Amino acid sequence: MNKLILAALIFCSPLLAEEVFLTCQVTQIAASKSSTKSDRSLKKIVKALAKDSAFQEYKGFRSVGKKNLSATKHKEGKAQLKNKTRFAMKVISVVRAHRKNTIKLDVSLGDHRETKSFIDRNYLLLNAGELSSKEDLILAVSCPLFP
Repeated sequence: MNKLILAALIFCSPLLAEEVFLTCQVTQIAASKSSTKSDRSLKKIVKALAKDSAFQEYKGFRSVGKKNLSATKHKEGKAQLKNKTRFAMKVISVVRAHRKNTIKLDVSLGDHRETKSFIDRNYLLLNAGELSSKEDLILAVSCPLFP
């Protein structure tokens, strides 16, 4: 009986080792093309937005919410955004490397679903649509891993 349990554990251990559990912080940001004011709490995120050509047209940023989401390969992390859009993410893979772990997520915004990869020390930046007539909603997803 003990040999059977030991054999089952050895057989299943590679499957258990592959499970990845991530806790990510999702920051919702109101981005304006006309205002030049930005929240001080977004200093690192604003630097990342300035480097990304998709977000260079925006000049002002303010935080409208933060939420921690947990996800695995089998369980989605879900949140309702300020613009009433549904956001969900699920882990596809994590490739560990010295100081540059690559995270691959399956993300969905409303009905749109796609695969995104990013380095864990950086932000995954997503345009989440219109927040108001003068502002768009941007998501900054951060999933820090420790080597």
